Amino acid sequence: MIDFVNEAKSEAKFFEGKILELRRIFHADPELGNQEFRTADKIQKFLGELGIESRRILDTAVIADLKFSNPGKCVAFRADIDALPIDEKTGVEFASRNPGVMHACGHDVHMSALLGAALILKKHVNDSGLGGTLRFLFQPNEEVTGGAERMIEAGCLDGVDAVFGAHVSPEIPAGHVAVKYDEFYAAAELFDVEILGKSSHGAEREKGIDAIQATSELVTDILSMGFSFSISIKFSLKRRRVIIILWFSLSTYRASPFLKFLESPNIFVEFVGFKTVFANLCVANTTTVLYNIKIAQSVEKIQRNFRL
Repeated sequence: MIDFVNEAKSEAKFFEGKILELRRIFHADPELGNQEFRTADKIQKFLGELGIESRRILDTAVIADLKFSNPGKCVAFRADIDALPIDEKTGVEFASRNPGVMHACGHDVHMSALLGAALILKKHVNDSGLGGTLRFLFQPNEEVTGGAERMIEAGCLDGVDAVFGAHVSPEIPAGHVAVKYDEFYAAAELFDVEILGKSSHGAEREKGIDAIQATSELVTDILSMGFSFSISIKFSLKRRRVIIILWFSLSTYRASPFLKFLESPNIFVEFVGFKTVFANLCVANTTTVLYNIKIAQSVEKIQRNFRL
């Protein structure tokens, strides 16, 4: 086994240029979740050139098995493959060619690293000290609605004894690997919130219902929950389990509040929409239940105060 590790390190250094080239190819052609068709094609092409058969599920997910000559367990390695809806402004020569889409979360590195591992491990399928099966999982749509869950439902973990994954981090020096015991990444629940008020002239505020003010109070309540839950379920502040992230949607039933304001700056907008993400590291559902109760209580208060 020591010989294999040393050889693998040497081979990784030898193939460094090829793996780096792969990363730049992926980075230059990013695709959003469930749209990673070209990305999946590139992955399958590379695996095919290595002599590793692969199959496509869920349109853009790729699975490949590498069987060693000796018997053993099945271990899976996973990489996510989707990009984010961001305009790249890095100016590097391999920057995204696709407007509004960028590999800003490191998934280009994850794919390249996993394919690099396949490249190296394929050369050792007959080593006497290695056995079993390696399964390579390339997961779509990690950033949005949960490509992992759908892959599992489609059977990607059937017969798998263990799964390993990793994530790059700019805070860790290159060439180092960090391990954290206990929970690491959070589960997330998304909520859409719409506040429907009533338009009125600014000089006759009492005749309308200000959707922006109501939204402001609700957002303040939601943001305060991240702190209060850390205490209510007896977690120390150093191991805070709840993070609330908000972003506003400017959509309304007919036009965005901002555009409506530009047309009539003295009229209260009647609709505001926003999204909230509830990120939870707790294994139990206690925090989710408490969060839903708190949200319901806050919404009820806003409805009562603003006659919504």
